[in-house]
Amino acid sequence: MSYTLKYKVLKTHLAVKINGSRVRGKEVEEGVSRWSKVVQICTKVGHDHILVIMDLNGKFSLDSAFKLVESADTIGWPRQYKLAIVAATEELFLSLSFTETAMVNQGYEMKLFRGKRGAKKWLLS
Repeated sequence: MSYTLKYKVLKTHLAVKINGSRVRGKEVEEGVSRWSKVVQICTKVGHDHILVIMDLNGKFSLDSAFKLVESADTIGWPRQYKLAIVAATEELFLSLSFTETAMVNQGYEMKLFRGKRGAKKWLLS
């Protein structure tokens, strides 16, 4: 895998940092792996509010984004999870915008941010 996933269990939520690069042709596989790990951690520690600071390089096609959203049920991503993602770059923010829209349309609670303060405020509201 070409990314790292680190986390910290806080009183109110799970804080996750994801850094690295997307591997062309493996975007969906790696995305499923990342989010499966987050589900496992949340299940283990009993949190359903997740703040992710994400810094991923590389392209992410609309097709890949749609396939990743379709896999949310398969990996066991509960609809009661509340997910705030802080995109480290404007490019990443824009590439995740379709994913955000698709997840919300599927009944998941997810929101993208460019700053941690707004993300945390929304997450804990």
